[in-house]
Amino acid sequence: MKPTRIITLSVLLGCTLIALLIAIFMPFRTNLANLDFSISDHNGNLQFEVGENLYFKVNDVDAFTNRELLWEFGDGGQNRISAEETLGDGGPNTEYRFETQGRYLITLTVDNKFEVPKYIDVVSTQTHNALDSIPKIYGVNEGFVDEQLVFSAHSPGATNYEWSFGESGAIDANERQVIYTYKNPGTYRVTLRTNKSKYPVTHIIEVSPLFSIIEEQDCAKKAAEDIKKHFQAIADAKVWDQATVKLNLRHIENTYHKECELSDRQDIVVIINGKKYNDLYSYSQGLHYLEGKGSSTIDINEVRVETAVDSANMKLCNCVKRIEVMQSTITNE
Repeated sequence: MKPTRIITLSVLLGCTLIALLIAIFMPFRTNLANLDFSISDHNGNLQFEVGENLYFKVNDVDAFTNRELLWEFGDGGQNRISAEETLGDGGPNTEYRFETQGRYLITLTVDNKFEVPKYIDVVSTQTHNALDSIPKIYGVNEGFVDEQLVFSAHSPGATNYEWSFGESGAIDANERQVIYTYKNPGTYRVTLRTNKSKYPVTHIIEVSPLFSIIEEQDCAKKAAEDIKKHFQAIADAKVWDQATVKLNLRHIENTYHKECELSDRQDIVVIINGKKYNDLYSYSQGLHYLEGKGSSTIDINEVRVETAVDSANMKLCNCVKRIEVMQSTITNE
């Protein structure tokens, strides 16, 4: 055999062996759709809290069977599950609790090759309880004469509410959520007093004649309908379909938040069924992961938005400050 042919065959054989060694021994990273997991909390309030048991559940049990798993929780804690243990009662799933608030990177490593990362925010219950004790008024900043305007009080633990809407000069209502209709245009100071606060809190509203700027209502309505459509798409997305979640969330952020002035560029507050509160990102992740995929589905019934207002008192429908969502859970049979 010619020397050149021998050299060529030797080089090819060497390259083949090197490729096999790399494939066998070198760990590599990939994102496989069926290698994914979801995170749920103990009390189901879509909020991960310090000291609360969090459940980490794989999306496809068969994809993790007979594999070695390493759960890393971003605070030094970890749980290693052997291939044999994935066949046991707990399977590949695990639970964990965080002792300190913060943002943590959860990483699930499979067979020391495949990595599935996910960020979560863990909040302090003490901080939230203290902040939640401060009464807040949720209501529109502008309205029209003869329009039914909704005002809600957020004050956990409060049992007495006294609303004064600045038009009658008296106490107008005593419920946590009320509807009020102004008879005359003007600027009014809404006052709320509860048994949880020493002094009342206030809210300013500008009431315009009914015929003013009807197109403003139209643009807010269109924004609400568009956001509702994209929330429903997030709720309907499969657990492994993170791309759909990102696409719809990015649309909402770019269309209704990116153009806000610096003073209005804060997290969009999402109010769920008038009781629960989240930022836009956490709410979207909750719709996607935390509502019992397969056993139940979420129906977005209605969306209302509050937009920023410019110096001329015009609504800026491309700058949403708050989203109110009415949703329901449908159990699948």
